[in-house]
Amino acid sequence: MAINPYRSFGLWRAWESARESAIPIMVATAAWVQVSPLLKAPSSGRPFSEFELAMLLGGLAALTSWAISRQWTVFGRLRPLPPMIWGTAAALGAVALSATLSKAGFSSWCAETAGGVLQPLTDAKGEVETWVCQRGSVPGNPYLKGTMLHPNWDGALAWTTWTFATVCAMLAAVGFRDLRIWRTGVGDKLHQLLKLAPGGGSAVVAGGDKPENAAVVACRNGTLWGELCGQMYAVQREFEPGEWCVRCQQPFRPAERTIQVTIVSLAIAEIDVLNGLERLDMLSWARGQRPPPDPRLSGEERWVVLGEARLPDVLTVAQALGLAMEVVEGASGSTDERVAAAAKLATSRGSRVACWFWPGRPLARLTYARPTDRAVLGIGPERLRDLLPESGGRVVLQVDIGLMPIELRTGFCKRFLDPSRADELRNSKQDIWVPVGPFEAIKESPGAWVPRLEGEALRAWLSLDRMQPADVRGVTVPLSYRLPEALRDPDAPPPPD
Repeated sequence: MAINPYRSFGLWRAWESARESAIPIMVATAAWVQVSPLLKAPSSGRPFSEFELAMLLGGLAALTSWAISRQWTVFGRLRPLPPMIWGTAAALGAVALSATLSKAGFSSWCAETAGGVLQPLTDAKGEVETWVCQRGSVPGNPYLKGTMLHPNWDGALAWTTWTFATVCAMLAAVGFRDLRIWRTGVGDKLHQLLKLAPGGGSAVVAGGDKPENAAVVACRNGTLWGELCGQMYAVQREFEPGEWCVRCQQPFRPAERTIQVTIVSLAIAEIDVLNGLERLDMLSWARGQRPPPDPRLSGEERWVVLGEARLPDVLTVAQALGLAMEVVEGASGSTDERVAAAAKLATSRGSRVACWFWPGRPLARLTYARPTDRAVLGIGPERLRDLLPESGGRVVLQVDIGLMPIELRTGFCKRFLDPSRADELRNSKQDIWVPVGPFEAIKESPGAWVPRLEGEALRAWLSLDRMQPADVRGVTVPLSYRLPEALRDPDAPPPPD
């Protein structure tokens, strides 16, 4: 999927808002569902005291008020008064409704389950104190009144209980309205998403001046969020003394070191053709001897120089690739057909978040699959100054189009058709091109991928030959690679054949 921070941010925000909104309501609802049967059930001993009711209903009122006030904060209403009013009103309404439902529930249980009659209990003044369920009584006999079942709560509350529930609801609404259940993960997800976001190139250069030939300067200030600024400006832009950088909001200080890079890419992307060239240039020598020099029989250059750029060392790899790709796109109109074809290939298939750097002077070895053994992989947010130590020389930037050469050293036993001729044991060295770019990622989101090597796929590419029975002549059988005697560790055991 192509990187779309705004769409992803909206989806993550909507999911977290829905979760933070739904969980308090579910918790408050579950609490009322669990407690309601207890309130309207018949008492096995004495009914709930006023203190017990105050504690129970005060807690339920606090949960209800928190659930309602949380909705206001989730949807951006941060003033404390509205959520406190609405949360307290909802909590007291729930308590009043529970009193009615408790009385109705006990009456229904008495008539349908217990088979009794709901009767009032009066005090000495004749005022109704509570209602009880009378069952098993004999009509007309004042001495056989049957069994009197009291409810746990008859629905009546003292003013102290109402006051306590109101205070609990108000405190919960004000104190817990902005308390998150889970820590937000939007920032971390956005950071992980943008770590592999391609650089914008000249489009993100500040100051209004468009750079020519990717010539930029960059700010080297440290930022409050713990990294280098790296904001790019056109090299021809003139700064006033003390002028502030638009990103770090500090006086602009340009990067002191720039790196001259030569941009190269593969001439072709046909892996069979590349491996065919490597088979022509494969080396073979007798065991126990040193490897001979590479003959380069094919004479074909694997790499094509596409241009040059001077990059400040405070830039990230993604920023550097954004500028380098503009140079590559400019080379696609070259009069040299080979350069133009390689530039179009690099533009369409090249990764814009990962590349390889070749230190030293490898440009004289472009006919080699690996012009140098000191290649450095740079990915997205890494800084050039961290990858490339100051050496004073030029650096080659290789655009990665999803193919990587791997040196394979192995041995083999060569059996001749003539049985009288002794078998020959030899070593061989060959470069093999393997695919390292995810095909679907290259197809769906060009540029937003990093190279990777997978074990099974790599073993499949490196499985060159198969073992043959000893009686089969005229074939080569793979063996383990053996170093020359002069280079072998005397304490190391010899490799098995």
